[in-house]
Amino acid sequence: GDVLVIQGKTDEARVAYAAAYKAMGEKIDYRRLIDAKLTALGAAPGASAPMPVAAVAPAAAKAPAASASIAATAPASGAIK
Repeated sequence: GDVLVIQGKTDEARVAYAAAYKAMGEKIDYRRLIDAKLTALGAAPGASAPMPVAAVAPAAAKAPAASASIAATAPASGAIK
């Protein structure tokens, strides 16, 4: 499911996460993580209908590039003597 989310294939990711969730026993801790991922995609286990993909924060699928975040925190040239 994680790779499918990164590829923007959220419908397919929901199916993969749901299959993993159903395959795990209720006492397996990792199942809670799958629950959270399904909830983030608007398909919480036990929910009546999934939310539209547009309702999910688009920033979760597109993280900023590392170089952009580093550049934003770097001092201006000539500031260090």
